Amino acid sequence: MYMSIQNKSFTTNITKMRISAHCLQIEKGRYNNVPAADRRCPTCKDTVEDEMHFMLTCPSYIEERKTLMNAITNNTHRTLPKTTSDTFTLFMSCPDPISLYIGQYISNALVKRNYIISNSTS
Repeated sequence: MYMSIQNKSFTTNITKMRISAHCLQIEKGRYNNVPAADRRCPTCKDTVEDEMHFMLTCPSYIEERKTLMNAITNNTHRTLPKTTSDTFTLFMSCPDPISLYIGQYISNALVKRNYIISNSTS
């Protein structure tokens, strides 16, 4: 079954994340001939900014991620996988009961990302 999210921007953000049609450095750098290892996260500068980093490990989105995880466990009564890799796979498969929360997370994290980037001094 395909996502039944009513919010078009949530659906669009999930789809962009799935097909790598997003603004993350892993994708932007490809078009600017930046070596993959140099496509650093502009918010934390810790590592390459790919989909898994953005969704699950970037320290810049800890609060948004906590909200996402709590919404999934409290509202869907779903037990999340133990590993980051399995959680990422679940999120990208976006089963209907959790798709709304994933779409909301992506939208909120992108807003925060843009705010951090536009206010950075580097």
